[in-house]
Amino acid sequence: MLAVAGRPPAGAGWAFEFKWDGIRAVVAVDGDDVRITSRNGNDVTTSYPDLAGGLHGDRPLLLDGEIIASDAAGRPDFGLLQQRMHVTAPGERLLEQVPVSFLVFDLLVDGDDDLTGRSYDTRRERLAASGVDRWPRVSVPAAFTDVPAPQLLQVAGENGLEGIVAKRRDARYEPGRRSAAWTKTALLRTQEVLVGGWSPGSGRRSSTVGSLLLGAYDEQGGLRFLGHVGTGFTDTMLRDMLERLEPLRRPDSPFDETVPREHARRARWVDPRLVGEVEYRRLTTEGRLRHAAWRGLRPDRAPDEVRLGAGAEAPAPAPDERLARYHATRDLTATPEPAGGSAGPGPPVFVVQRHRASRLHYDLRLEVDGALASWAVPRGPTLDPDVRRTAVRVEDHPMDYAGFEGVIPSGRYGGGSVIVWDRGTWTPADGTDPAEALGRGELHFDVHGEKLAGRFALVRRGSGSRGGTGTEQWLLVHKHDDYAAPGWDAEDHPRSVLSDRTTDEVAAAPAAMWQGQAPARHAEVPLGPRADSAGAPVAEEELAALDALGAKGTWTVGGHDVALTNLDKVLFPGTADEPPTTKRDLVRYQARMAPYLLPYLAGRPVNLHRYPDGVDRPGFWQKEVPGHAPDWVRRWHDVDADPEETQCYAVLDHVAALVWAANYGAVELHPWTSRLPQVHEPTWALIDIDPGARTGFDDVLVLARLYRTALQHLELEAAPKVTGQRGVQIWVPIAAGYTFDETRAWVERLSRAVGRITPELVSWEWHTDKRRGLARLDYTQNAINKTLVAPFSPRPAPHAPVSVPVTWDDLDDPDLRPDRWTVRTAPGHVAEAGDPLAGLVGLAQQLPAL
Repeated sequence: MLAVAGRPPAGAGWAFEFKWDGIRAVVAVDGDDVRITSRNGNDVTTSYPDLAGGLHGDRPLLLDGEIIASDAAGRPDFGLLQQRMHVTAPGERLLEQVPVSFLVFDLLVDGDDDLTGRSYDTRRERLAASGVDRWPRVSVPAAFTDVPAPQLLQVAGENGLEGIVAKRRDARYEPGRRSAAWTKTALLRTQEVLVGGWSPGSGRRSSTVGSLLLGAYDEQGGLRFLGHVGTGFTDTMLRDMLERLEPLRRPDSPFDETVPREHARRARWVDPRLVGEVEYRRLTTEGRLRHAAWRGLRPDRAPDEVRLGAGAEAPAPAPDERLARYHATRDLTATPEPAGGSAGPGPPVFVVQRHRASRLHYDLRLEVDGALASWAVPRGPTLDPDVRRTAVRVEDHPMDYAGFEGVIPSGRYGGGSVIVWDRGTWTPADGTDPAEALGRGELHFDVHGEKLAGRFALVRRGSGSRGGTGTEQWLLVHKHDDYAAPGWDAEDHPRSVLSDRTTDEVAAAPAAMWQGQAPARHAEVPLGPRADSAGAPVAEEELAALDALGAKGTWTVGGHDVALTNLDKVLFPGTADEPPTTKRDLVRYQARMAPYLLPYLAGRPVNLHRYPDGVDRPGFWQKEVPGHAPDWVRRWHDVDADPEETQCYAVLDHVAALVWAANYGAVELHPWTSRLPQVHEPTWALIDIDPGARTGFDDVLVLARLYRTALQHLELEAAPKVTGQRGVQIWVPIAAGYTFDETRAWVERLSRAVGRITPELVSWEWHTDKRRGLARLDYTQNAINKTLVAPFSPRPAPHAPVSVPVTWDDLDDPDLRPDRWTVRTAPGHVAEAGDPLAGLVGLAQQLPAL
C-alpha cells in the first residue's frame, strides 16, 4: 500500500507517523525462514543478512516497514543506505560500516490471520502485541493520534526527518495500491543556490537545458558543489534560462572542489552569477541536495550572499479554505487529479486545459495567491479581439493542477479526458492586485503562453450575477494589440503543449499512464495487441536492405527508420558446431520473429538484459529507457516509483522497437507477467524448474511431466518452454483479478505437491550452495517486476540459443534439449511446428483451490 502526496488531512480519525528516509520492504518470517521483498517485488534477503539473521518467529508473520541506515547522530541517511541497496552479498567490512535496521509500521499476516482487511487501529494493536520489537535491529516507531500535524512536522524538521505520513485509522490495507487513506507530507527545505553549470537535455529537452549544476559559498568563501536539479521547470522557464546562461560561458568549472564525473562529463560551465532557489528534502552526507526541485530565480539576491544554509524549512501549508469546494466535490482516492501543491517564486502561472467531459469545454486558470482561480470557457479563448467568450467561474483548483493531464474516471465529478492546451505566465496590467481586481469584477492581464499571448480582460457580467462558483458569469475578451488575430479559433489548435496529443488520444490510454513527469507521448500503451503486433513477417526486400547496409546505417522497417551501428560486431562467439553470431544476425532474427515474439511483449513493460560487448563479457540489466531512444519506442512511466527507482520502461509492441532493442545490445527480453494498465494483476502464473549441479535435464523432464499430470488433473491449459540454457519453464494463463501474492501462493502449493513426490530431486533452499546440487521449483518469480525470459528470446551463450515453447508431448522426445534451437534454427522450426503457447495468450482461467 502506498501513500499519496499532499497536505496533512484535517479532522479526527487520523494517525500520524514519521516519514523515514529508507526503502520500503515487506518481511515474511516463518520460524527461521525469512524473506525480505522490496517494493517492486524483488527478493533482497541476501542483501541484508545482518537483518535477516536475527529474525525468528513462532508463527508466520508478514511485516511492512522501512529498511534504514543511520548516520553518526542516529538519523536515517539514504546516502549511506545506497551503499547497501545493490550489493547482493555484502562483505563483513560493509556490514560493519553500514549496519541497517528495520522499522515496522504494519502487520499484514499474524499466524493464520490475514489482517489486510482489518482497520489500521486493529493492525497496529496486533503489531504492538506481536513482540517483533524484541528482535535485533527491529523497532516499531510510534503512531500519534493526539498530536497535531504541524507540531509533528516541527519535530521532524528539528530531528532531520523527511516529514510525516497520515493514515486513516479505519482504513484497510490495500496491497500495491496508492491510496489517499495514507497521505505523506514531506518536510521541504529551501536553499539559495548559484548556477555554476548546466547539462544539455535529452528527448523532448534535447535542444535546451536538462539540469542545472548548483553550488553555494561556504564559510571560507569556497564555492561548494551541491548537486543538480532537473525538475520544476516549464518550457518557457527553460528557454529563458538558456538565454541567460549563454553569455556566462566559461571553459572550466567554477567550483572549488571536484565535481563528480557523472555531472562533469557533459557539463557546460558558466560564471556563477545567476541566483536561484530550490526546495529539497535533506542534504546527504556528501553535502548533496536530495530530491531537489527548482523554485525560480532570485534576482533580489546578490551572488556573494548565497551561503550554505541560506534558506528555510518549508513544511506544507495548512489546507487552504479556498480549496474546500474542490476537495468536497472529489474523491481523490478514485481520481488521478492532484490534491495540492504550492506556488513558486517568479511571475504567476496560467494554464488552459481542454476538457472533454459531458461537453467539450476549456478551463482557464490563473495563479492568484497560491491557488488557481478558474473559469470554464465553453468555446475556448480566442485571439480575435472582436469576439467575446462567456466564462463561468468555477471552484479554485490547487497549484499542481497546472500540470495535470489525464483521464478523470467516468461517473466522477468532471469525468472525461483533460489535456494541457496552453500554459505559461501572466501578469496583471498596471500593477493591479489580482485578488482585489477579481473582487471588483474586472481584471486586465497579459499572458505569455505557447499559444495565447497579449492582453486579455475578464469582466463580470452585471451586478446581480454573483451566485457563487458555477453560476457567476464573466466575459473573456482579447484586446486590440500586436498579438490580436482576427478569426483565430482554439479548435484549430487542438493538441496539448505538454504531450502533443488531443483529448481523444489521451482518452484512448489508461488514466494512470498520463501522470508524472515523463512526456505523455511516451506513455501511450496499447490495451490489446496492435495491428502490427502480430502481422506478417518482415518482407524479404526489407531483409535484403539490411544485408546491404555496411557496418552502420539506417534501416527502414515497420514504417520507422532505425539507426543501426556496429552490425558486424560478434555478440555470440560460437562453438565448434556453431559459427559466430553478429549483431546483424540478431537484428535479422528479431525482425523475422516479430510475429511470434510480439504477442508476449505488447502492452507490457520489458526489462532488457544487455550484452553490448558480447555474451562472453559481463552483461547488465537495463530497465530505464535511455533519453536517446526514438520517440516511437513506447514508454510506460511508473508513477509509483521512487526517484532512485526506474521511471520509464520500454514497451516493445512493433517490429521496429524489437530492432532498436537488438541494436542496443539487448540479447534477452524479459516482459512483465502483468499487462498495462493493471500492473498489479498478472496474466500468467509461472513455474520455473531450475536444475542444480547434480540434477541433469532428464531430472528436469521428470519434474516437468509431473507438472503436466497435475495441471491436466486440474483441467488447466498450459505449455512448457525450454529455457535455452538448462531448465524448463511452464506458463499457465490466468484470468484477470488475481494479485501477485495470490498467484505466487497458488504456484507454491502446486510446486510443493510436486516436490513431495520426488524429494530426492528437489530442494527448497533459496541459496544455491545449500541446495546440495538439487533442483529448485521456483515459485518466487510470480511477483511484480520479477520476470522470466520471453518465448523466442535469445539467451546469452556462445551458440546463440533461444528459449522456445514446446508441446507436452515434446517432453517425451529423447532428442529434446533445453538449448536445442538457436538464432539460426528457431525461425525454421517455428515456421514448421508453430507456437504451442500462442493459443493460450489471453486465455482467462480460474486457479482451482489446492
